[in-house]
Amino acid sequence: MGAVTKKICFVSGNFLPQLGGLAKSAHRVVTFLAQEGYNIHVVVPVENSPQQNIITKTIQNGVIVHWIPIQSSLVNNNGQDLSRFLQQLQAKEQFDLFHAYFFSLAYPCLHVAEQSGRPLLVSIRGSDAYIWSAPNRQRLCRLVLKKITSLTTVNRHLATMLTQNGYTGEVTLIKNSIPVNQGQRWNISTCQKGLIGNSGSFRPAKGIPDLLHAFAALESKKDKKLKLIGNFPDANDKEQYNTILEQLQIKDNVELTGFVAPDKVLEILPELNVFVMTSLTEGFPNSLLEAASLGVPIVTTAFCGVEDYIANGVHALVVPVGDTKAIAQSIEAILNDEALAKKLSDGALQLAATLTPEIEKEAWIVIHNKVLNQNKIPAYEPL
Repeated sequence: MGAVTKKICFVSGNFLPQLGGLAKSAHRVVTFLAQEGYNIHVVVPVENSPQQNIITKTIQNGVIVHWIPIQSSLVNNNGQDLSRFLQQLQAKEQFDLFHAYFFSLAYPCLHVAEQSGRPLLVSIRGSDAYIWSAPNRQRLCRLVLKKITSLTTVNRHLATMLTQNGYTGEVTLIKNSIPVNQGQRWNISTCQKGLIGNSGSFRPAKGIPDLLHAFAALESKKDKKLKLIGNFPDANDKEQYNTILEQLQIKDNVELTGFVAPDKVLEILPELNVFVMTSLTEGFPNSLLEAASLGVPIVTTAFCGVEDYIANGVHALVVPVGDTKAIAQSIEAILNDEALAKKLSDGALQLAATLTPEIEKEAWIVIHNKVLNQNKIPAYEPL
């Protein structure tokens, strides 16, 4: 499709070099589209103070990224700052399609999509489904669902939560992907025995307090360590973490690394004896996929939608959300049973092999081509 010259305005809640799974997955999708020949502009809203009210523009691998300061939340202000910028950008660039890559961004995109007669593709990524299915968001959610051209989701449960508000259009499940890892893979003989870990940007939905309590419940903690590869973006969450360490008296056995470059994370993961994901809610975490691509044995909570990816006892041990006793028992099972650890390592690699970038790229190209050829255009209605 080298002749493709269609222009896409890709509006994302985060984008590299920002931290977190949304930034990683958005960058991945944009890379797929750019490789296919689309002309992409990425727009990223960034909450700033009035003193920092400056629009900046960067170029990443030939893709223009616009960083747009907003003075208040998208929800409370209906995204007026962002919507105004999109109208100005559309007047200049004349995009053929708008893609809101996080449900909260759909409403700010609606007005400009309607005014310009362009289709609007919306992607559900995780926490956005929980925010927008809440009773105080349902009126605006119904309005958005009525107007959009098409919807994608990273797991089926998230889509069900939102589409109960009256959406009758097509929903496309597009799973996150992970490249086949060519680096050092996990090996029972070279990992650090008793080393338990997690990685990512530790927001409240990651359930780190549950992981700390599960670790504290393990037997013989003297020969066990917990390594958290990443940091807490919110100072209050960091303070809570330190308080729990003191209360549980596990400070000497827990390491918080702070920011670690992505390539370095992949070097650290094979050192773990077990990777533990204690999320309360998720789309599907990139950090878990990274561990799977290296064959690290995994324990994960049964956050809604995990069943779209993982079979319990095959790809990972799956435990109820918030059940610290079950989390601890599953960790102990892997630490104490090398045969189980090896089985789960093989299962993790099998999972990663079914989630290749080639498969994800094809799905994104198909949905963008389909939406570009559809006639349904959003019909904007002010609140």
